[in-house]
Amino acid sequence: RYSTFMLWRGNRQVAGAEHAYAHAMLVAGDNALVAIRMASHTVNAGRVYFAAGSFEPTDFRDGLVDVDFNMIREVREETGLDLAGATRGRRYYALSTATGTVIFRRYRETASADEVAQRISAFVAAEAEPEIDGPVIIRNADDLPDGLMPHMKPLIEWHFAGKD
Repeated sequence: RYSTFMLWRGNRQVAGAEHAYAHAMLVAGDNALVAIRMASHTVNAGRVYFAAGSFEPTDFRDGLVDVDFNMIREVREETGLDLAGATRGRRYYALSTATGTVIFRRYRETASADEVAQRISAFVAAEAEPEIDGPVIIRNADDLPDGLMPHMKPLIEWHFAGKD
């Protein structure tokens, strides 16, 4: 299944079909964003984005995708964080690019970015084969890390412009 998806994603020979995925935009108590850098053994090795993954069969309820479930599941799998206690943004947003459409929503933590990053780092250190190298803190729109996925820049700019 995954290999078929990767082949389709690389070729995109079906007109009108698009890759859609979800991002939980993790906002720390100090308003910094906490993203992740993918581990070297993954398809997106070294790339930086919010913890995420493609929709899986477990993300669907009665034929509809449960976007929140996907976001919470992916964040937990990759970072160990449980977003159940985080304050969810009021709505979803979407950004469509040549490589797909990202559906995103803010999840606000009360802890500082440094504290959130420490929790993620501890989780990664305890994993036998972690999906990520670790957390990446983004403190402002000019604070763009190396390896940033192209779709992330407009999301970061949107956040720090105070949009809602």
